[in-house]
Amino acid sequence: MTNAKRLMAGFPLKAPTRRGDPGPMSSNTASTWRRGYLKLATLDDANYGFVGKKFNAFGEFTLATHEHDRLLVRLDMSTAMWSPISIGLVDGPEPSLPFMAGIVGFASTSQDLTSDSPNYIYLGVSGARTTPSNSAQAGITSFSDVTGIKETAIVRGKLRHIFSHDHDGCFDILWVNGDASKIKAFLGVVDQDGSPIIATGNKEMFEHEFGPTRWVNLSFVRKP
Repeated sequence: MTNAKRLMAGFPLKAPTRRGDPGPMSSNTASTWRRGYLKLATLDDANYGFVGKKFNAFGEFTLATHEHDRLLVRLDMSTAMWSPISIGLVDGPEPSLPFMAGIVGFASTSQDLTSDSPNYIYLGVSGARTTPSNSAQAGITSFSDVTGIKETAIVRGKLRHIFSHDHDGCFDILWVNGDASKIKAFLGVVDQDGSPIIATGNKEMFEHEFGPTRWVNLSFVRKP
């Protein structure tokens, strides 16, 4: 079974056996959009819940433990197996902001995620597009919509999005710092009211600064 068919069926990817870069996809290639949910699992693969369809008081996506509270999303599966992707929202809380975004945390000291800092981003929504370098930029986000404070976000880059499938069928979060360096961030659900979903470059420093966090993997579960 090809990786494309595996993804469409909701199965994890097989490791690719490539001889080189696949090159850009033809503009005539038909997109294959699939609807589904974003599942959260602990690092030992125990089910932990889903990304919920409601924001907390700060415009952040949170943990949902009941099926009827799950956020419905859509993905273009024709590109998901080899290129970074956008996650489109079907029933998101803010129709004017239709894509999931990584939004710089209000308590972060900069927009950069690094291995020696507790800086973080959280999952929300944004209507902003990135510059060609894809570093974070200020724009209208779910956080700014709720609080009136502008924060920076990456949602749909011309060269790279922040979500990318790994070989196990989970999503990696690839954040682009201000100097164009990239980091694979750790995803977590903070153990506090609202259970916000965040990503950081250093799990231990984040927990020391902000409290206990359940570290998780993110995957796509196709809607029946």
